[in-house]
Formats: sequence, C-alpha cells, structure tokens
Amino acid sequence: MNLHPATRISAWLVFALFVGWLAVPALAVASLALAALLVGLRQAPLSRLFRRARWLLLSLLLVYSLTYPGRLLLPELGAWSPTAEGLQAGALQAWRMALLLAGLAALHGSCGRECLIAGLFRLMWPLHWLGVNVRRVAGRVWLTLEYAEGSEKWTREDWHRLLAGELDGLDGNSSRRIAVTVGAMRGRDAAALLMLLAMMGGLAQW
Repeated sequence: MNLHPATRISAWLVFALFVGWLAVPALAVASLALAALLVGLRQAPLSRLFRRARWLLLSLLLVYSLTYPGRLLLPELGAWSPTAEGLQAGALQAWRMALLLAGLAALHGSCGRECLIAGLFRLMWPLHWLGVNVRRVAGRVWLTLEYAEGSEKWTREDWHRLLAGELDGLDGNSSRRIAVTVGAMRGRDAAALLMLLAMMGGLAQW
C-alpha cells in the first residue's frame, strides 16, 4: 500500500508512543513484525543506526543494572554490584529503544529524503496559521539531512555552523531552491493509522 509520507511518519510516532507500554510478549510480536518489514527494505540503515546508538543501549543497561533495587549479582562489590532486577529492567528498556531504532530504519528505508520532507511539510503545515515559516523549517531539515549524509567527514565546528545557518543554503538570503511534491492524504491513510492505533492498543493490553 502506497501511503502518504506524512502517514508513514505518523505511524512511527504512534509506534514510539506505545512501545514504552508494551510488555515482553507484545515486544516479541512487534519485533517479529518489524523484522518481516525490514527484510523487504534493502535500503534500511539498520546496522548504521545500531552502530551509532550502541553506547546509548549499553548505558541504559548499565544504569538500570547499577541503580535498580533488587538481588545483588556480585555481593562482594556491595553498592557497586548490578542487580538481577536492574539487569532485567535495563535489557527491557534497551529492547524498546532498539525497536524504536528499527522502526526509524524502516521509515528511512521506505521513505527517502524527498519523501521525509514532504511528510514533515504536510504535518507541520497547520503551524503556518501560528506564524511559523513552514517552508523555511522544511528547507533547513532538508539541508541538514543532505549534509548529514557526509557527516563522517564533519568536524564539531562544521556542525555548529550548520545549526547556526551559516553554511550554504541555510541563510535566509540564499537563492537555493528545493522542490518537493507534497501531495494530499487520502482515506486509505486515515484507515491505515486507525488500524495501527487499534493494533498497538491491543498489544498494550497484553
């Protein structure tokens, strides 16, 4: 089903909202569903996302195992000993974070840069009634994603300049133009989101 980019982004947001409430059986079901989805997405940057987030996942495991009350696994270490309950809680949180990363990889694999910008533009468009320059925000996100593709060669100063809008195409006087086809959301998009909400709500009840 060819869903609107805004629907795909909204689906990941719905998933991110519910994943923190999922118990182990529901997490297992979600993991299998995401694995099946990722198999068909050859461009999904799963390994790259996990490589960049490995220290975050390890930190979750360590923080929970060392601060969560419970049975000491190494009593001779006293207060520095990890606990069995903490290790279990940390692994659960790391699992949830890994699912969020897998969902993000699936979104990226099914929706390129133009697709993502089109979706963000559609989702942010109501903000223009509040005076937000949605086109400028979308353009900044576009250029950030463009520069991020070569981030391996970037220095910290380059990133500061990018965020400050000092690089090519980010200042308000730039003549660079970015054209994206936004399109309109259809009934199937609403149906898909409602179905996902129902599924995630059901999993959260497990």
